[in-house]
Amino acid sequence: MRASRLVGLAFVPMFACSSSGGSPADAGVDAPGVDAQGTVDVAQMDAGGLCLPNTTGAGTMHGGSVSQPETWTEAGSPYILPYDTEITAPLTLEECATVLIGAQKTITVSAGGSIVANGTGQRAVYIQRKDTANWASIRALGGGTISLNGTAIDGGGDPLNSVADFATVLDIRADQTKPPAGILHVNRVAIT
Repeated sequence: MRASRLVGLAFVPMFACSSSGGSPADAGVDAPGVDAQGTVDVAQMDAGGLCLPNTTGAGTMHGGSVSQPETWTEAGSPYILPYDTEITAPLTLEECATVLIGAQKTITVSAGGSIVANGTGQRAVYIQRKDTANWASIRALGGGTISLNGTAIDGGGDPLNSVADFATVLDIRADQTKPPAGILHVNRVAIT
């Protein structure tokens, strides 16, 4: 298996905010609150006052897996992932949903699993750290897929006692013995 690792900050300028708008001069960055370096200003991103990350309240606590199709909403937010979590079924994140990931935790999207975030520039999906320490990564392995639209990701990349150069927010891996497949789609995504 050949692996491709995308380091959080190196990933941002290349793919973070691609869209059909934006000029070549700004690298396609036209999402409100996101500059050409991928820096997110949440206050600007939601200048319309439509939604901000919901990091308080009881929210919805999750165990170590998502094995049935689920849809996470603004009303059920924040969705709290205090453990390493494996996703083996479709997971849809509606606009304004907030996901809080525990310190040093990894989210793995495996065969049969997917994450589809349906945010927009002003009604983003938020993926953030639950604690003061960073979470590790969201990774796609063995056929899992990730599609992030209008998503603000913050606080990932803990190296987990490994070489810091291998720390990554998104870890995307494909099997080189199989035909090419769409594993990762990003549109208007900011990673900080």
